[in-house]
Amino acid sequence: MMGGKCSLEYAPVVNELLNQGLAIPSKYKSLSLQLDPVIDPTIDFILKNLK
Repeated sequence: MMGGKCSLEYAPVVNELLNQGLAIPSKYKSLSLQLDPVIDPTIDFILKNLK
């Protein structure tokens, strides 16, 4: 199984699938997830309100 877009509420399920070898890690990660939201309040707002 390959990962795709999903909300953060599914992170525990995705992590469990990864741990069991039933999914593969994503090759590409969004720059917004690599930034520290404490440093940039705009990024923090966007990430908290994505649905």
